[in-house]
Parts: sequence; C-alpha cells; structure tokens
Amino acid sequence: MTLVVDMANRPCHLPAKPIDAEGPGNGKAFKQAAKGRRGVTAWVEREGVLSVGDTLRLHIPDQPVWPHLDHARGA
Repeated sequence: MTLVVDMANRPCHLPAKPIDAEGPGNGKAFKQAAKGRRGVTAWVEREGVLSVGDTLRLHIPDQPVWPHLDHARGA
C-alpha cells in the first residue's frame, strides 16, 4: 500500500455551523481549538491493507531550507 501525503490541513471555518447545531456557541471556538490538530490530506497511490500494529516506512524527500526562515522566526 502506498499513501501519498499532499499537505497539512489549513484552518477552516466550515465545521462551525454543524458544531453550533450540536452545541450552540461552540462553533466559533473550533478554528482556534483545532490549531495543531488538523491532520493531513493524502491519496492512495497503490492499494493494499493497512492494519493497527503494521510497520510503516516514511519517506521524506530532501527539501531546501526556506530562505526566509530566520526572518519568519524573528532572528
């Protein structure tokens, strides 16, 4: 089985309405509460079976360092 991870999920306001339907007033808090917990998007490149306890291999290709990293960090 091969999964290709595309990107990290970005902040989203779309779940706010259904959350408010279940717990009025809670929808507004979702965006901030989900920060750092959003997960990733991926697609199946090769079918197979993946079960709890299976050993996985993660391949992260070399990536150039972002040239503005020091500035973004305030250095």
